[in-house]
Formats: sequence, structure tokens, C-alpha cells
Amino acid sequence: MAGFPPGLVTPLQAEALKRVQASGVVVVQCSRAPSGRIAPRRYLRDMSIIAGDDLSPQKARILLSLMLARTSDLEKIAEAFQTY
Repeated sequence: MAGFPPGLVTPLQAEALKRVQASGVVVVQCSRAPSGRIAPRRYLRDMSIIAGDDLSPQKARILLSLMLARTSDLEKIAEAFQTY
């Protein structure tokens, strides 16, 4: 998702994220910048968004797919993104 630096979403994006999360979609925020890192932050936790750390969106998608095959617990999924 593109928003305001450093990774803050716009109000419209926040509403869209709430809608997709209500339908059961797990959201992971990543950066496409070569040295970008999305660290765990309170605003992400408050929005139930998992911080993708320094994974590219492609790698984060693979990790998320693997984790969703094992669990739907957001805390366990988020933990995997911090310990991969």
C-alpha cells in the first residue's frame, strides 16, 4: 500500500483496510525500497496490520501464505515476520 512516509496510510486507505480486514484478510505492510524496513509500531498493532520488517512484498506474501496454512492467529503470524 502506498501512503505517507514513513508508511503511514491515508484516511481513505485506513477505511479500505478496515473493510478488507473485516472480511478476514490479513494485512502485512512492507516496503519496496531497497533498504526500507517496516518495524513493528503501535499504530500498526492498533490497526491489526502486521509489520513486514525488511521483507520485500513478494517474500512477505510467501511467508504469509505459509503461516496462514498453519494458523490464523495474528500474533503468531506477526511473530514469524520478526523471527524469519
